[in-house]
Amino acid sequence: MRFAPQAFWLWFGPLATLLATAPVVSGQNADLTKAVYVDVRQALQAPEEPTQLNLRDLQLFELNDSLSHLKALTFLNLMRNHLEEWPEEVFELTHLEVLNVRSNKLKLLPDDIGKLDQLIRLDAAKNDITHLPDAIG
Repeated sequence: MRFAPQAFWLWFGPLATLLATAPVVSGQNADLTKAVYVDVRQALQAPEEPTQLNLRDLQLFELNDSLSHLKALTFLNLMRNHLEEWPEEVFELTHLEVLNVRSNKLKLLPDDIGKLDQLIRLDAAKNDITHLPDAIG
């Protein structure tokens, strides 16, 4: 299976495999909600680097190093998962402008958030974060 979109939209199922009927590719977005057992790691190795990645509502507890090669990302949605710790790879995404980690189980906002100097919007609401680091203070 080959994708050449600029954005991947993943909505349901575990990160490694999604269950549905068939992928839908439209313009710059690939909607994998209807994909049949798509290996997400393989899909993310498209010829063009995606600029948007939506990993919302996947019940993820952690992310492996699969984000580290997506250097062109400007939008990353990790909303409504079960993340308790920040994936270190997020802080290597230096082009990131929008980061959504709303409704996870994060307890702190690390100082490394300051490395994301292109970040315009950060949504970390509905977590267990009690204070902001000096990097964004």
